[in-house]
Amino acid sequence: MLYQRVQLPNTNIGAPAPLPPYLAGLDDGRLADLSASLSADICAALGYTGQGFVPLVAPNVPEIVSRLQAMLALNAAGLLATVETLISKSDASTQIYWADAPEFHRENPILLSIAARLGLAPAQIDALFISAATFT
Repeated sequence: MLYQRVQLPNTNIGAPAPLPPYLAGLDDGRLADLSASLSADICAALGYTGQGFVPLVAPNVPEIVSRLQAMLALNAAGLLATVETLISKSDASTQIYWADAPEFHRENPILLSIAARLGLAPAQIDALFISAATFT
């Protein structure tokens, strides 16, 4: 599990990462405010005065988004024109899928093929689906 180090009350410090091994035995409540859980001397020695760690919950990636949601997410990401150009140079099945699919499924082989041709990593595809779901 990844944790975000925070300067209290809630300013993120650094990138999400696993907990340092010497903090692994503390529960999430104690990790949230190390100053309340550890002595002031220990916090100072570790460099955690006024800091804590918050567990990061993996975002819920929708399995299906509507056509409109997908188009808006691609547009917001600056990818819509690139995708449409790529589709125009694709085989007939891909063009039909792109033109007529009422919704897009995260694990659809044609969609995954398009994403691969764009050089998108799985996390980037997830981010697009998460973004798409915010459009109503």
